[in-house]
Amino acid sequence: MIEIIKRRKPEMRSIVMTGYTVSRIDDPAALDAPLRAIDIEVDDYLEKPFEIKTLLTSIDNIRQRGKNPVSAWLDRFKASQDEQGRQLLRKHRYSAWNFFRVAVRSRHFVVGRIRPVLRIWDVLEEIELDYLKALNGEDEVSSIRLKELAKKYADFLFFTRQRLTAGGLLEPAPRQPGMMTPEALKGLVLKIQNEVITVEELHLAVHCWRLPPAMLGDNPFIERIHHRLWN
Repeated sequence: MIEIIKRRKPEMRSIVMTGYTVSRIDDPAALDAPLRAIDIEVDDYLEKPFEIKTLLTSIDNIRQRGKNPVSAWLDRFKASQDEQGRQLLRKHRYSAWNFFRVAVRSRHFVVGRIRPVLRIWDVLEEIELDYLKALNGEDEVSSIRLKELAKKYADFLFFTRQRLTAGGLLEPAPRQPGMMTPEALKGLVLKIQNEVITVEELHLAVHCWRLPPAMLGDNPFIERIHHRLWN
């Protein structure tokens, strides 16, 4: 039903509430439900049973999207005059992070294993660092550059969906200094599963992770988001 409505009204917000759980690995429908939710880009995924406050928190978070300080901080390509390019980039970047969040919320690839999630994070982090480099640059961001970044997020979404559908994910790259640690990612995953982290806060996860601790005190807003994400 959601798929039909979303085709007619793609801007509509949606929450999947299901009795299928990924822990029921002997049930094909339980494994298919998260993939279908991810594919139609739902805004949240709740497994039954859940408390009413969980649903209310999810609804409130969705209603607040685009209305909080995080939103303004996320899209600061003010030097670029290409509004269409900015909108395209905003759309694909949001879809990529929402995909990551819903996949974690549905527990599709975190059943006792963090390494597949770590691989997905590595790919998304690499794209995000490229985005942040353009965002913080002094020069005007060209229309071509905006579309290149948008395509990277779109490609990430397409190929990761394919791998999830095929039931296989790449192993994470060897860990280098500064890369995400399994322990830190586990903490973030638990916060996402417990509805602590919104998708907009998740947009700042790479920036906050990479920011030197000495610089956190320079921006109280970023310091607060860093605390919510990583402490």
